Amino acid sequence: KGSNVKVARRPRRSRRPRGSQPRQQLPNDEILFKIQEMEERLNFEIRQHAKLWERMDTIMRLYVNEERALQK
Repeated sequence: KGSNVKVARRPRRSRRPRGSQPRQQLPNDEILFKIQEMEERLNFEIRQHAKLWERMDTIMRLYVNEERALQK
């Protein structure tokens, strides 16, 4: 069975030559705001991930207990 999982590709690097500046500089408060948004999103993702792992852990424990019970 071939699984239809899309492989996440790395975004392409911009072709700007090394020394050149970005087109326009964002004001500091805007940069900070964007960073905070990204942090919030990351923290949310991390919490979701942790919940998933806890759930998987529980399922594995139940499965192992079930297996042990069947062995007896």
